[in-house]
Amino acid sequence: MKYGYAILFFLFLLSNAVKGQPPEIIYPATVVYEGYYDDRSWGPLNLGFNFTFYGNIYNRFYVTSNGLVVFGSGSNDYTEDPIPFTSSPNNFIAAFWDDIVINPSGKILYTTIGASPNRKCIIQWTNMGFYASTVLMGTFSVILYEGSNNIQVQYRSIIDHTSARSHGSSASIGIENSNGTSGVQYSYHNSTAISSEQAILFHPSGSTYIMNSSAVYDGVYLTKNINLPEPGIPKLVNPANNCIIGTSQTFEWTSSSNASYYTLKISTNSDISGSFDYNTGTSTTYDISDLALNTTYYWAVFATNSTGTTWSEIYRFTTSASPPLSAVPQTIWTDQDEESVIRLQYNGGDESTKTAGIITLPSQGSLYQYNKGTKGSQITSLPSTLTDPDLNLIYVADGAAGNGAGNFRFYIHDNTGDSPAATITINVSPPGIPNFLLAAKSGNIEIQFDKPMDDPTGKEDQFIVTVNGTSVIISAVSLKPGDPYSIIVTLNTPLTGSETVLISYTQGDVKSESGGLLPSFVDQPVNFILQTVSFTALPVMTYGDPPVSLIATASSGLPVTFTSSNSSVATISGNVLTANSTGTADITAMQSGNGTYAPARYIRTLNVNQADQTITFPAPGTKTYGDPDFNLIATTSSGLIVSYASDNPAVATISGATVHITGAGTAVITASQTGNNLYYSAIDVTANLTVNKADQTITFGALVPRTYGDPDFNVPASASSSLNITFTSENTNVAVITGGLIHIVNAGTTIIKASQSGNQNYNPAPDVTQTLTINKAVQVITFPAIAPVVYGVASFNAGASSTSGLTVTYSSDNTSVAEIIKGKINIRNAGSSNITASQAGDNNFSPAEDKMVNITVTKAHLTITADNKSKPYLSANPALTFTCSGLVYGETVAVLDTPPLTSTAASADSPAGDYVITISGGDDNCYDITYVAGTMTITMIPQTITFTSYPDKLLVTETFELVASATSGLPVSFESKEPEVARVNGSVLTGLSRGNANIRAYQQGNQNYYAAEDEITVEVVSTHENIMYLFTPNNDGFNDVWEIPELDSYGKCEVKVYNRWGKLVFSSTEYHNEWDGTSNGVGLPSAAYYFIIKSETAGTVTGTVNIVR
Repeated sequence: MKYGYAILFFLFLLSNAVKGQPPEIIYPATVVYEGYYDDRSWGPLNLGFNFTFYGNIYNRFYVTSNGLVVFGSGSNDYTEDPIPFTSSPNNFIAAFWDDIVINPSGKILYTTIGASPNRKCIIQWTNMGFYASTVLMGTFSVILYEGSNNIQVQYRSIIDHTSARSHGSSASIGIENSNGTSGVQYSYHNSTAISSEQAILFHPSGSTYIMNSSAVYDGVYLTKNINLPEPGIPKLVNPANNCIIGTSQTFEWTSSSNASYYTLKISTNSDISGSFDYNTGTSTTYDISDLALNTTYYWAVFATNSTGTTWSEIYRFTTSASPPLSAVPQTIWTDQDEESVIRLQYNGGDESTKTAGIITLPSQGSLYQYNKGTKGSQITSLPSTLTDPDLNLIYVADGAAGNGAGNFRFYIHDNTGDSPAATITINVSPPGIPNFLLAAKSGNIEIQFDKPMDDPTGKEDQFIVTVNGTSVIISAVSLKPGDPYSIIVTLNTPLTGSETVLISYTQGDVKSESGGLLPSFVDQPVNFILQTVSFTALPVMTYGDPPVSLIATASSGLPVTFTSSNSSVATISGNVLTANSTGTADITAMQSGNGTYAPARYIRTLNVNQADQTITFPAPGTKTYGDPDFNLIATTSSGLIVSYASDNPAVATISGATVHITGAGTAVITASQTGNNLYYSAIDVTANLTVNKADQTITFGALVPRTYGDPDFNVPASASSSLNITFTSENTNVAVITGGLIHIVNAGTTIIKASQSGNQNYNPAPDVTQTLTINKAVQVITFPAIAPVVYGVASFNAGASSTSGLTVTYSSDNTSVAEIIKGKINIRNAGSSNITASQAGDNNFSPAEDKMVNITVTKAHLTITADNKSKPYLSANPALTFTCSGLVYGETVAVLDTPPLTSTAASADSPAGDYVITISGGDDNCYDITYVAGTMTITMIPQTITFTSYPDKLLVTETFELVASATSGLPVSFESKEPEVARVNGSVLTGLSRGNANIRAYQQGNQNYYAAEDEITVEVVSTHENIMYLFTPNNDGFNDVWEIPELDSYGKCEVKVYNRWGKLVFSSTEYHNEWDGTSNGVGLPSAAYYFIIKSETAGTVTGTVNIVR
């Protein structure tokens, strides 16, 4: 029985609060197997309590190297099956069933912790790999919970981000009953099934289980050496996974508890094989500056101590000459009500100052600005820019717990713009529930737990102690000095040491330091002897202090060992403590106990403060403006780099340690060192820099003689200072200075003086003078040939010019042809003349040589056009005239030497048409004449048609000779516009049917007369006058119906017709001359028929009408 408790008493000894991973309690455990192994099963191993799985109760289990926990019997099967599957193996928990192996640095462990009825059995696979593969898989565990029979599978770290197999592509994960007929499968061959820090919970529900794939990670870890457990997980921070960086990079990761040293591994292989390894000691940063461009790398960090090695995940990054600005995501674990300082990270961008902006707030908890290590103002509005130049902020977990409860997003900004946003993932753990580990006695009772406990003072009534079966009085409960993991139960009557002692607790308000309530436990035996550790107080250390020796003893006389909770601050070798950095670390003096004595410890807090530093700054001396850049040589006692500032950038600016003189004067140079996490800032040291003005000289060579008209030119002078020179001219009538150039005004001589008056950096230079001579310019006349001109051209400039720009004068040797008036050529006649151009010169130009050209004047072109005329046929001719086009200088036809004559062949009785008007006979010495004939147009005249004989009425078949005449005497023709009523043949008109016909008489005209016409209307009536009493309905188109003449005059007529026997053969109440001699559609025979007409206006008319066929 004592052996069982000897295992338990080690479990409480270390609390790991690394923020890059879930908070963990480390427990000592039994090693099932350590080192490389493939395809083996171990067991049966004791659970420590009864556990129900698919309705069956088990207290033992088997564990396999292929990721299975099996009940009933073991299995070496490495070929995963889907779940459920009836073939063996069955009755298992598949945490990660695949052909995996124990890595040479790996092991399988198990233990049971806690007190009945709240124990849990933990089975852990550490540093697993894959068979015949260099790919690293990681560390995972199965936890079996007493009472609830819950099963949790959780993955502490999955190493290779790029390996689908590491994340489940060839694995089965789930649980299966004893015959393979029922099971719950989480995944089968899913390449994204699992990730680091994921937990999967299987909760019994009737005959099956409810699965929660996002369960809260249970922070437990098993080790073979509780005195020095394996290091915690180093979480990679920068460069982030899949980011782009330059060829130089500071690699950064989180510190690992218990790490003796770190190994940074960088490789071009995704499984980190063939890596370049860098031992960084206890430093969590490392600078590398020789990465190859445009290359994909993979990196990891291994944390190592004498107990073992812990792997980080593997991240990928790519190098680029111009890496884009990127914000680095991070994952942080914290406990409720804890404050965490978070430094936002970035990669790439330019060299300008970086700022960070918060763009989302956490759903739980609060963000604060960072103010020199303390909380500043709360961040409540968005977006919000961080005020700390190092991009720190503070997260307070004052909200609910949960994975991702504190998540927020941010971006980084520099002169290249804003980076894409990144997420800070903050997982908040609920208050830890403490587990009973063991109890010991020595007069009083000590209870040890796996978590730091809150002060239980005044809660003694929640504990029960029985001594030899009798309940005894508890006078007080309190925390053990130096050991918050232990509670001392003080008895009213001290124990002597030989009694049988049991202790129980009924859940009340005793809780862990983080707030988790202590569960009930019943009749736990108090078997061990209590011991105490005396631990001499630690000195307050300063960075750089020499190592110190730790002094501690155990009341048992057993040896004491020492550990540091933060190896980046302090490491311990034996009993020698070395301060590595500033900060705090819990230094634990431990006695691990044995089969008789319970373990004991005493925890003291070590504070390592920053060291002071001083600056030594030699004076820079006196300088002269124009001196080259020089370096400042201040040093610090810390060896840190000194920064410099000039209070007068008009005198000197500073880049790094290099001073660049910008002007004469004085400047105060301040040397500063702001310190770092190891050193306080140094007191600034100043030195005066004096910069004197520099001398300067003017170089001004002799001036070359110039000629009037030369362009403005630079003065060939310069100052040794490079300052601008000013010039003056003694004789501004010869030359002036404009915009720094000499501008020639006239020929002659002048003195040019060069001056430089100096400035704040240079003294004035001595003046220098030179003589400038300006000679007269030669001028040349350009006189282009004058093209022949036509008489009539306006006066014009001859077109000569001089290179001097002076006015040119002209003369003519034949003024009867061309005369010069006011400098222009005026034409007087056709012919030719020589024109001479001259320029006499002036003060600045010599006379020019004359130039002569000949001018020819040709006759003007005159067009004389006979004017067009017209007259009506048979009228007299109008007078003939003409028009001149081309007369110049306002001249009229009267100037012509011989005027022209006009004529035409047309006469008064010439037929209508066009006749030519000719013109000829004119002449002149200044005009060439062209004649254009005109046209005499004789127009047609109108004629009139008059009917002289025509009928107003005409009987059908009757004819009539039409007569009409034209005033032109031309013959007249006739036509009928209604040929179906009346027809015209020649001049004979014939009636064809009743109706009106319009008869047209027309004459089509000829070349002298226009066409003309006249029109009359003729009414065609019946063929005989007695149509009312006879008609011939034989369908020949004549008299086929009975017509009552002038029927319209009768008004409305009612007609009835009877045969000779008195039978009614036709009737109409309103007759319209429509009866065709039928009765009921049958033609009546030729005969006489009696009719009665009752008219509206003429009364009753009776009579006989004959039908003749």
